[in-house]
Amino acid sequence: TVEDAFVPVIKTKIDGIGLYIFFARLELKNIPSDQDLRYCTHCSNSFNSPHFFGGTSNRELFLNLEQKCVRSLNYCRVTDQILQLVPNHESFRLALRAIKFWAKRMGIYSNALGYLGGVSWTMLVARTCQLYPNAVASTLVHKFFLVFGQWPWPKAVLLRNMKEETWNLGLPVWDSRINLSDSYHLMPIITPAYPQQNSTFNVTTSTRTIIINEFNNALDICDSIAAGKAEWKDLFKPVNFFSKYRHFIALIITSQPEWIGLVESRIRLLVHSLEKHKCIKLSHVNPNTYTRIVSNANEDSNSNSEKSNSENVETMWFIGLKFDKSEIMNIDLTTDIRIFIETVRQTAIHSQRYREDMKIDTKYVKRKELSSYLPPEVLKKTPKSGKPQASPVQLRDGDTNSCF
Repeated sequence: TVEDAFVPVIKTKIDGIGLYIFFARLELKNIPSDQDLRYCTHCSNSFNSPHFFGGTSNRELFLNLEQKCVRSLNYCRVTDQILQLVPNHESFRLALRAIKFWAKRMGIYSNALGYLGGVSWTMLVARTCQLYPNAVASTLVHKFFLVFGQWPWPKAVLLRNMKEETWNLGLPVWDSRINLSDSYHLMPIITPAYPQQNSTFNVTTSTRTIIINEFNNALDICDSIAAGKAEWKDLFKPVNFFSKYRHFIALIITSQPEWIGLVESRIRLLVHSLEKHKCIKLSHVNPNTYTRIVSNANEDSNSNSEKSNSENVETMWFIGLKFDKSEIMNIDLTTDIRIFIETVRQTAIHSQRYREDMKIDTKYVKRKELSSYLPPEVLKKTPKSGKPQASPVQLRDGDTNSCF
């Protein structure tokens, strides 16, 4: 459970399928089973119309709601509106399954880490369906990469004109012309239901570059498929993250569910901090987590100072670093690491979830050293590095093992 999230959510898995459970509290004594949350185009902005929400006016449902509840309701409303706005549901669903599977294989499916989440991928596929209403699923997949690999970001992706649904309830709405903070969003994809929001506000410069590069790589493969020089299975071949980079930062934490969720939600802040360095060309976080069991030998005072072994489970994320060779290669990341750790710690304290056994370790790792952290099956496709290189990364004062 992530209680202090932008949208409070319960995350779970059923039969290996990840599910998000949202909650909203309505000021109603009873909620009918056929409650309709969709916008009624026949009633415009009439608060008293019986067509709103199955007979209940939107004044009753929305005016007194907390913003978190409004955002929770919007997940249902956005889904309903997307289905209304796409012309061919069968082709849309099949193309969406393919794109989501591809995104996960490429390691660019994670809203929390600054990539795109499920809603964002859904809206991009829906927009492709609007542009090519008569296309079959395979054509939609091809056109998807063509359209968004060349999209003039940060131009926003919209499924409908924002003026088509304006309820004027005083809730914050995304608009880069009015809100200064919205104008800094790098890859805006706007939800179609009021209050319209940018579903990709977590995207950073590095993650946008990575996503666009994958779009263009996929377009090349789709072109080859169309020319009979490749097969569809080639599009979905997973990339090996660890073969792309020679230098990594490993984030290692104690494996407590609430701690894992909190750290993951803040990693994008570290990525954003790292990419500000001139000599760091790209800061690429791997959305996959890895676990390892670490044995600790502790002194046992009740057994004549004999050592008793205990095991700790640790969760790890890896951030690949690509350096600009034209810049000076010596870089000190100590301050960035310390600020990140303190930010996470203060967030945990503020939410009253912090415990003394919650720790973060940070280590600079070269590619040839990855075998000390990861199992062979993860690294089996990683080519051996070339000539040994001097370390460009410095973490002073023992901060290669930073914990609190």
